[in-house]
Amino acid sequence: MHSEMATPPTAWYWPSRSGYQPALESVKWLAVACMTIDHVDHFMFGGTQHWMYEIGRLAIPLFSMAFGIGIARLHDWKGSLAKLLAFAAVAQIAWFITDQNGVPNILFTFALALVLVQSYQQNPTLTILMGIVLGVAVEGTYGAIALVLGAYCLERGDVRMGWWYIATGALVTCLLSHSPVPALAVAGFYLILQLNTGPSRRLPSFLYWYYPAHILALGLLGNRTSWPMLAASQFTPS
Repeated sequence: MHSEMATPPTAWYWPSRSGYQPALESVKWLAVACMTIDHVDHFMFGGTQHWMYEIGRLAIPLFSMAFGIGIARLHDWKGSLAKLLAFAAVAQIAWFITDQNGVPNILFTFALALVLVQSYQQNPTLTILMGIVLGVAVEGTYGAIALVLGAYCLERGDVRMGWWYIATGALVTCLLSHSPVPALAVAGFYLILQLNTGPSRRLPSFLYWYYPAHILALGLLGNRTSWPMLAASQFTPS
């Protein structure tokens, strides 16, 4: 039977495997933990905890590369796009309620990346131009989109362009976040996939629900506590 997916390569440069990959789930859960720590800092401490901020810089690179692998194994990209946009809209409402943040959230970034990947298969040059024009409007901007595209290319066997996009995405993400931590995420991602250990099964759609739910919960809780003031007070001279 003909399959719409290319058979993932197995080589030292990219530890890809067909079927369920426990390590990929480990990456997602690690990214969720890093994202949550970052948002706890944002909502509960007013962004004053530097160590929490740095841990949070791991989240978008990890999510982006895991998403890129997922796209390469996708059968119904239109259905996935619809799901992404629906939860992105819900998450945007949660952000607006709690933070008055009008920047399109990371799910919109991944929806854009999914569209760009489909375009990339037909016209790579046009895709890059589209990414440059549209990428500036979403969370994670060019770095996240490049990392998605890089992981997708590697999973499909395009080693040269894959690593080029990943290196570019990591560099851009480091520059935009003023931190070297995103580059460490790339190395960590590769090592975790090499180990190929993790949860025995997936939790379908859990992360889609968790994203808007934890934003709303932390945002509402943060507005009802004095934690941000307490955290900020440690920087105020007595």
